Amino acid sequence: MKNSPTTYDEAEKTTAIHVPSESAIKRQLVIETLQHPLVLLPLAGCIMSAVYMVLLSPLFGGRLLVVAFLIISGAFATAVLAWLYLSRYPQVYAHKVHESMRLHDQDRDISERALADDLRDTLQEGFERVDSAEGSSAIGRIVEEYEQLLQALDTEVETSSLLLPNLSMLAY
Repeated sequence: MKNSPTTYDEAEKTTAIHVPSESAIKRQLVIETLQHPLVLLPLAGCIMSAVYMVLLSPLFGGRLLVVAFLIISGAFATAVLAWLYLSRYPQVYAHKVHESMRLHDQDRDISERALADDLRDTLQEGFERVDSAEGSSAIGRIVEEYEQLLQALDTEVETSSLLLPNLSMLAY
């Protein structure tokens, strides 16, 4: 852990999580929506009827029928594309932002715990070098209290208002 960050600010800089921009989410959603079968099939029918109209209708006829099919399938594909995009965008955007925030919080928690572990190891090494039994036992108690605090925060246990004034005594 020699290359780990030593301060909270350095830890924040090293935990850069990619949060997709709104335009990137829109682009991804448009691509996913275009690949949806309800859009893809009418779009394919529209393209095939356009090809038939240009290449084969002079030979086989049916230009009016092909134009009608082209218009209907194009309108259906456009309507389904708009409906899917407009109905899914708010949900997908909210999900992506929530997921990015969760990943960022998770990485921040990991880096904070790594910093606390590094600090604990440094303090223990220092007390052992000085050969201080009192310091070693103090760091042991602090580590136990810190682990209990982490467990309480992880399980989101509500603390009693009577315990809050006692937290300041732990600093001494």
